[in-house]
Amino acid sequence: MNSTTSPEQDTVQLRQARVSDSKLLFDWANEDEVRRMSFSPEPVLWVDHQRWIAEKLGDRNCRIYIFLIRGKPAGQMRLECVEVEVAEVDVHTSIAFRGRGWGGRFLRLGSEQFFREFPKVQTLRAVVRADNLKSLRAFEKSGYKILERLRIKELDCWQLVNLRSRGAKDL
Repeated sequence: MNSTTSPEQDTVQLRQARVSDSKLLFDWANEDEVRRMSFSPEPVLWVDHQRWIAEKLGDRNCRIYIFLIRGKPAGQMRLECVEVEVAEVDVHTSIAFRGRGWGGRFLRLGSEQFFREFPKVQTLRAVVRADNLKSLRAFEKSGYKILERLRIKELDCWQLVNLRSRGAKDL
């Protein structure tokens, strides 16, 4: 990847995560910035991650998408049905691809794919720490709207939603 690579110049491929992605997802989950912006800042233990990834990959109401740029893993998005019509969203952009607008593109593509796979889901919901401005901007650029301010684990947060009727645009 060169320093001029941007979401407007490259194609993003999306695929479902596999067991072979476990180490990659573990490493991403334990990046310093990810832990700092998490609601649980403690490092994820390998044994806990292995149990978690097996559970999520086997859950028919959960999808973990891996985003590839020029064949290289660049990010992930996990969407999980918590009600018949509602799914929760988590997204991550690899350090090598941060700061160039990829997060918003990943959110648009992943949200649209999830809406196609889960026709009953009407609302995608995310919670972002108020001090995580990069993530907040990515969600807003991808069509998510702020619903309300929350306080979780003594942290100020925003709850954002993407409604099926809005959908992802400009794919």
